[in-house]
Amino acid sequence: MNSKNKFFLLTVIAVAFLIVLSHQITAKFVFNSDLAIAQDLSSQSISSSIYPCLPDAREGLSKSQMNKPPLLRGVVEYKGKQYYVVEMLYKTTPPFVDYEEDYYQGGRFFVQLDELGCLPLNTTDDATDLLFVSMTQVVPEPVAQQLALQWWQKRLNELGSLQKLKQDILDGLKPGPYTLYLFAEDVWALEQLGITIPESALNQPRGGKISFGLHSGYCYQRFNLVT
Repeated sequence: MNSKNKFFLLTVIAVAFLIVLSHQITAKFVFNSDLAIAQDLSSQSISSSIYPCLPDAREGLSKSQMNKPPLLRGVVEYKGKQYYVVEMLYKTTPPFVDYEEDYYQGGRFFVQLDELGCLPLNTTDDATDLLFVSMTQVVPEPVAQQLALQWWQKRLNELGSLQKLKQDILDGLKPGPYTLYLFAEDVWALEQLGITIPESALNQPRGGKISFGLHSGYCYQRFNLVT
């Protein structure tokens, strides 16, 4: 093979390599562009755009009437939609017949927001159970992973070191009144932070699949954006 043909062959190989590399970079960019992670959430308050989709708002209570302000746990943008997770106390039916005062219970609420307005993804019927089940039952897996990552990153910042966080988790996994349950998205998030939890230490999550509006066909009312 003469030098001219060798040069031509090397040029073809180089161009082919660049095309493949460009395709891989583009594919990676497109994937990442679907998932934009909101940062510095600890200083943010609940957006007025999602407030109408929180349970106390739907019952007609104002923010000042809430027993305890809602706590924003995470925000993720995925495929043109924003997903919020909010932990809060909500008014519900007392467990005792002779209980006459307002009764509040803690729960986790998921809200989707797009150009049409906000949409509640779960109700007060399952809000407390959602503290003990995987978020993937309500939101797509990539969203659940990023919400979990935000949560554990905040916890890491609070404790100050990876060693303290790992010990805090291992202590929480021990049997007791406040047993910690880790799900696939939590394990993934902790691995991103450099923490691997031994499989033998993981607790079995609560049994039974819960049916939510996102999967069960219920049609929740969509609330228009607050202007």
